[in-house]
Amino acid sequence: MGPAAQLAFDFRRLPAVAAEPTAPSPAPCSTRDTLRTRGVHHDLRALFDAVNARHFGGSVDAALGWGRPAPRGRKRPRSISLGTYDYELKLVRVHPALDQEFVPRFYVEYILFHEMLHHVMPAPVVDGRRRLHSPAFRARERAYPDYARTVEWEQRFLRRLLNG
Repeated sequence: MGPAAQLAFDFRRLPAVAAEPTAPSPAPCSTRDTLRTRGVHHDLRALFDAVNARHFGGSVDAALGWGRPAPRGRKRPRSISLGTYDYELKLVRVHPALDQEFVPRFYVEYILFHEMLHHVMPAPVVDGRRRLHSPAFRARERAYPDYARTVEWEQRFLRRLLNG
């Protein structure tokens, strides 16, 4: 089960099991109701709405939330996925490491922009595999107004994000 599925498990996918006739069927979870968008330093909903209006004409209707922090005691990661988009759930999640005072608003907005691009530019399937970052996707990503500043900031501070 993928990380996004852990947030909102769809009980309808379970195989049918014998149940008493009076037992109610479980209601599916709603990711839009269970995800947290207000962080300590960044309000994802406000940032998402601003990016959505400015770059997508308000057309992105994906669910949104902060991801879960890594369990304590785990080995320090070598890489980090700062944002994810789940095509099936239409869900944008942002890594909680970005909810820190030193992380600028423009950087969180860029991460949201990148994940929202996945929503509006579905990944083509090539040779049976989803091609998440096609040349067209990369071109649109590089056209983002703060792209150069964002890449520069990430290069300077990625290690700090990893060290958490």
